[in-house]
Amino acid sequence: MKMKGWLLAIVAVMVVVAMVFGCAAPAPTAEEEEEITPAEEEEEEVTPTEPEVEKGKWKIKMQEYHEAGPCLDGARVFAERLNILTRGEIEVEFFVGVPLAGYGEYLSAVGQGIFQIGTMWPGFTAAQMPILEITSGAPGILYKSTPEEWWAFVYTTGFEELVNQEYHSFNVHMPYSYAHLGAILMSNIEVTEAEDFEGLQFGAIGIIFLEEALAQMGAGMVPVGGGDIYTGFATGLIDASLWSHAATDYKMGWHEVSKYWHYPPLLPQNVEDIMVNLDFWNSLPPEYQGLIELLSVEWGNAYTYRGYYEAVVAQQLVVDEYGVETPTFSDELNVRLTELSMANILDALATETNAAAIAGWNLYLDFLEEMGY
Repeated sequence: MKMKGWLLAIVAVMVVVAMVFGCAAPAPTAEEEEEITPAEEEEEEVTPTEPEVEKGKWKIKMQEYHEAGPCLDGARVFAERLNILTRGEIEVEFFVGVPLAGYGEYLSAVGQGIFQIGTMWPGFTAAQMPILEITSGAPGILYKSTPEEWWAFVYTTGFEELVNQEYHSFNVHMPYSYAHLGAILMSNIEVTEAEDFEGLQFGAIGIIFLEEALAQMGAGMVPVGGGDIYTGFATGLIDASLWSHAATDYKMGWHEVSKYWHYPPLLPQNVEDIMVNLDFWNSLPPEYQGLIELLSVEWGNAYTYRGYYEAVVAQQLVVDEYGVETPTFSDELNVRLTELSMANILDALATETNAAAIAGWNLYLDFLEEMGY
């Protein structure tokens, strides 16, 4: 009986324990037996933030020597977009004319960082870099040449790399060189034949081979800068000169002091090099270098093709409203200019000692032969 009592006590304890734990976890109802999925965590909305930029990280100066016309307009757009697209990291202070450095000082001014970006006709600096005699004088000898041909020469023959090697020795980089509409001969004496240049006083701006040819036909050379042309005409110091196409010449007011604007352009192709200080260039990340290259191409091409339209409009305007006359050069004169200019080039090449210039001239002569000139 005693053993049986113990067994009954143990059984009773086990029953109590089972009841306690059974009550702690009651059987689920039918509804509760449905599949229960964990609550989805709400995704925290992330607002994208722009990377921080250091505004004014590069404070630079830019000078555009044209005081009017599409090149000035294009330069302004270049500077504005460079500011905007770098979100102010490149901050451009823009100067018009030549307040920071004169025409012949551009190469050294950019190299020394007096200003970091500028565009310049290469003839103004050819004395310092002989290879630039090609870009300043060579396009003008081919009266049938086009901007597209010049672009093909610069960018398909290796000439651009050769020029940049020389620019780099002056601490300058050239992201783009562009050809645009040719420069017309403005004069107060009508010129249609070679003999008409005899005794004519020509305002020379440094177009080496063309001006040598004009001198060989009897013209006198009077060195002038762009700012001297108006006064030169007005005072009779010069009888003729050239600078750019009709749109720029009109905006400079030269229709007021010159009677004849001759066609086709005496300088069939004009060229501009965009120059950047090499230290500034090398300090930029690749994406900003690429941006400057793209903006340079836009600047140059906009000038070229916008110039076509503006030049046609200006040409008609000066005729209709100001009485400017537009004589046409004879084919014989155009051929004579080309022959004399080519002969002067070959004579110069025979005595040239600058290795880069020699290499550049040989590229150019090979290109002319390939193009059928």
